Amino acid sequence: RPSQLVEFLASRPGAKVVVFFMTCASVDYFAAALEGLAPLRDAGVRVWPLHGKQSPKKRTASYRDFCAAPAGVLFATDV
Repeated sequence: RPSQLVEFLASRPGAKVVVFFMTCASVDYFAAALEGLAPLRDAGVRVWPLHGKQSPKKRTASYRDFCAAPAGVLFATDV
């Protein structure tokens, strides 16, 4: 449920979390939708999408950015 996911992520603003989705479209949708929500934005939660339809350059950049960040959320498929 999206509301539970938002609550879970907003309650852990200093954590690193990986959320797996079944489709590339789901990754893009939830990354765009949840990143703009007030509870996550106000908590300073950063979101990175990562899936197989992205270019290798973009996938690598998302992965590196997530790894380098002190906290955040990686929305991914089983790339």
